Amino acid sequence: MTFYSGTVDALLRECGWYPRRSVNIEECINSLESEGFFYHFPAKVFLAEFHGVALGVRGSGVNIAKCPVNFDPMLCSGESDRFNGWAREIDSVLSPLGEYNEGEAFLAMDERSLVYVVDNELSRFSVNHLGVDFGGPREAIECLVRGIRPEEVPGVPGA
Repeated sequence: MTFYSGTVDALLRECGWYPRRSVNIEECINSLESEGFFYHFPAKVFLAEFHGVALGVRGSGVNIAKCPVNFDPMLCSGESDRFNGWAREIDSVLSPLGEYNEGEAFLAMDERSLVYVVDNELSRFSVNHLGVDFGGPREAIECLVRGIRPEEVPGVPGA
């Protein structure tokens, strides 16, 4: 059983992911929390499944170029001020997930499992239906692999 489209599922498997994959993330989480990051349950569940998976996607996408993604949150080390600053802006907690576009930006997850691109601006992979945001890590991965632009976060300065 898979939760992804055929193309995305095949790419994930080529990159070392498989359904119900689980890796030990305790050392990584402890290290980043000692720097001032916070990890909530949804981010821990996601990282247990995807930590160490690197998607080397490139080329034209649906509405943005496809960019490499590396689900290694240690690549966010030293950026807690940036993550925590954006978290205050959206009144949430942003847990680092990894790197986007070879360090041009980072990926994070909030407590509702929405996935964000963290940079000088903040954007997220979600769908807004009747004023309610939904979507989650699976939708974000589909968007990342297919080259679908994340949306600006409404009401956030700079977005």
